[in-house]
Amino acid sequence: MAEYTIASGIARARLRDPEVKVSGDVRPDDAVSALLRAGSESYAVVTGSLGRGGTAGLLPGPVGLAVAARAVCVR
Repeated sequence: MAEYTIASGIARARLRDPEVKVSGDVRPDDAVSALLRAGSESYAVVTGSLGRGGTAGLLPGPVGLAVAARAVCVR
């Protein structure tokens, strides 16, 4: 299931803009730890949002908040 989710997200991102470099991995770590580690080697870390539609869809979830507060990306 995790591999399918990653592959689907990568395919959708590439359809949206083929020029943007997209990668994905399935890792055994919790989401926050894995994203923070990946962020140290990345230009940006993108996470999803909490909920669907309305204003709930605009708010970051707990993973997004934790990563946004602590991520250090390559500049």
